[in-house]
Amino acid sequence: MERWVQQESRRWSRRLCTALGTLLLLAANDAVAQLAVGQAASILFFPKVIADGTRDTVITISNTSNNARMARCFYVNAVLLNPELPEGPTNPPLWQETAFDIFLTKQQPTHWVASRGRARDPSDPPCSPMRADCDGAGLDPGVIPPLATFRGELRCVETDASDAPLPGNSFIGSATLTDVASGAIAPYAAVGSAGMNTNDLDDTLCLGGAVSEQCPSGAEYEGCPTEWYLNNLTDGARDDVDGGDSSVYTELTVVSCAANFADLPPTTLQVEFLVTNAFEQSFSVDTAVTCWANSRLADVSDVFTRTYLGSDYAQIRFRSVGGGSVAVAEQFHQTGGAVSTSRSTAVNLHHDTGAHADVIVLPGSPAP
Repeated sequence: MERWVQQESRRWSRRLCTALGTLLLLAANDAVAQLAVGQAASILFFPKVIADGTRDTVITISNTSNNARMARCFYVNAVLLNPELPEGPTNPPLWQETAFDIFLTKQQPTHWVASRGRARDPSDPPCSPMRADCDGAGLDPGVIPPLATFRGELRCVETDASDAPLPGNSFIGSATLTDVASGAIAPYAAVGSAGMNTNDLDDTLCLGGAVSEQCPSGAEYEGCPTEWYLNNLTDGARDDVDGGDSSVYTELTVVSCAANFADLPPTTLQVEFLVTNAFEQSFSVDTAVTCWANSRLADVSDVFTRTYLGSDYAQIRFRSVGGGSVAVAEQFHQTGGAVSTSRSTAVNLHHDTGAHADVIVLPGSPAP
């Protein structure tokens, strides 16, 4: 009798584990899709790309699949019509789009410097440790245009041989912001949106959301979150490592997830911040972001400064109202004294669960 009870107990334990495993699998399949960093995806977001003579950006993209893959890429330049003057009705951002295609064979990485681009030139000499300006390493991905006076974003969409969107989830990438004078670098990982098998291969890319008139198949890619957060030194806080008269400040870059590359109508989000200092006191402030914004936090509001918060550390949470967003932060460390120095660290932010329904429209994609 006792042996029978033990056998039945083990049998029911196995059944319970199987049932729990099935429930967990179903829950995972039903979970809200999220953007990811460091995982292969079909859309790559590079929120902060600078090429303005003072700073430059090295872009790297790798094909992780065992098949040749293509991508359509779009730079959007948010530099002001007159960079020497403040933004206003008579001095708006350019919102200038530059499109190009890349082609990568299986497991192929590639790179380029934003200001120099990459020309298709088979006569380029091979790279070596003695050549710091080598932009021709590896197999040729195609012609990549150089940028002049650029401040904005880059995003790349995986496509098939006919240039139609393909949910192959083949690409990972990174961007390295570089100080031209000092050579100091600040790398961050591209943010990826994975494609789904619901993709109908047309020029309207549906990120998150349910079935709608614009998205008859529902979500085709992982949706962009509306809430991001960062644990951070407050603007004006002293650097713990440098000490003395050092100081720290942070630039936050926010990009609207939705985009229409066919005619580039501007998309405006209202961004609401909640800032909590080390004493668990919370303060709120909001600002508007049209398409792309890169601002020092102290320029947005005194709420982000050490003087206002009374502490060196704070948690910054923000929510984009009206659409999903993608963000990256860059923290600058400065020291004074006889020799003033500056360095920075780029940081990928964390985001909460939940995604907004956004649409990316590609210009003139061929019908599948």
